[in-house]
Amino acid sequence: AVVSSDLLRCRQTASLATRGWDLPFFLDPLVRERSVGIFEGQSHAAPRPRRPPGVNPRRYRAPHGESWDDVMKRAQTLLRRLAATFLDADVSDRRDRLKILVFTHGGFIAETLNAARDADGVVTPFAQNGAVNTALYRIQLETNADTKLPFARVLSTNDAAHLARFMGHPPPDFDLGDDHPPLPAAATSDPWWLADPV
Repeated sequence: AVVSSDLLRCRQTASLATRGWDLPFFLDPLVRERSVGIFEGQSHAAPRPRRPPGVNPRRYRAPHGESWDDVMKRAQTLLRRLAATFLDADVSDRRDRLKILVFTHGGFIAETLNAARDADGVVTPFAQNGAVNTALYRIQLETNADTKLPFARVLSTNDAAHLARFMGHPPPDFDLGDDHPPLPAAATSDPWWLADPV
């Protein structure tokens, strides 16, 4: 299955990357980039007020926006939904593990890594947004044999080896200027998860 942010850049990338695939395709605002509230749509260079002194950078929210802690909570929700929907503790042959392809944004990727690693900024440092555009990150969800609880394992990060063949020579039909990229006919914004785990 494919889960993509419903924001334009991810829809464009997902459309190009999955062209010709016959997989369930879901658009989900859960995997959007961090909302910067009243500053949405402005360039990074646009003037913005500074974070107030004494406010933890992970907890700072621009007016009507999200903090990084908020984004990490969304990432935790994603991992819980994936585990509750697709993880089968009774599957003995791990070679048949179901694969889910998620198209998302750099900040959400960093917070998903933080959620997968139980980062707290003290014992486990927080990951920073260093995502290469269209790089692959592999996270494996498993069930702990003793506790029967799901856990995540980060297998690889920022893998851009698949891009080498395109360096300087994008495919002739490569068009990120399309504001309405063609998505699979079955693409839907319906929920892809079974239920929200508690």
